[in-house]
Amino acid sequence: MAIATLVLKVLPAFLCLVDGQTIVCNLKDWTQSSGSAVDDQLVKGSVVALQDQVQQLVGQVKGLQADLLKLQQSSTTSDTGVNVKQCSKRDLNDARTNGILMSCNFVKKQNETVLRVVWNGMLRLIHVGQKSGSCRRWYFTLNGRECSEPQTIDTQIFTNSNGKNRHRPAYVEGYCRGIAAGAVLVEWNIGECITKSYGTGASYSGWEATVRIIVEEVHVNDASATIN
Repeated sequence: MAIATLVLKVLPAFLCLVDGQTIVCNLKDWTQSSGSAVDDQLVKGSVVALQDQVQQLVGQVKGLQADLLKLQQSSTTSDTGVNVKQCSKRDLNDARTNGILMSCNFVKKQNETVLRVVWNGMLRLIHVGQKSGSCRRWYFTLNGRECSEPQTIDTQIFTNSNGKNRHRPAYVEGYCRGIAAGAVLVEWNIGECITKSYGTGASYSGWEATVRIIVEEVHVNDASATIN
């Protein structure tokens, strides 16, 4: 059999491979008698060997197609974009000693992510009264509750110096797990300290400069990441 004829007969196998179809080879269609038993046997042997190679390639292509499909599904079901919001206010100037100082509405996209919350601005506490000191606590709540996974996100200021009006820059940050997807009301509050025996004092939150709450949804996919 001539070489040109053999090439023409083998070509459909590669077309099947490109189409991703199962290869079904019929040797009767692939070879024609050349009048020589030796030639026919050599051609048939070559075709069978080529069939085996093509079948192996088809298997590899199917494996690659399956891997590609998994990657595509993963990219469509996971949101790796940044979901962050900042709520800022100029001249908060709030002298209350209990209650909500500032709030920020946020929409969490996924259940398995964690929330990162930040507050920064100016805080002040002056000691007044007859008790041994004054203390106030500033803290975050998420949908009306403090974070419990892993801990509360808060800070305290204690002072026992009468009349010293010191305004301090403050930066409070933490991560919170267990917050379901959907609307989340993030609030910055002031209230009693953990030790409740101290006086209230004269507190002040935000003085002239800008204060802000930052909320960010964080994907923790790294097995080595620890939040505790």
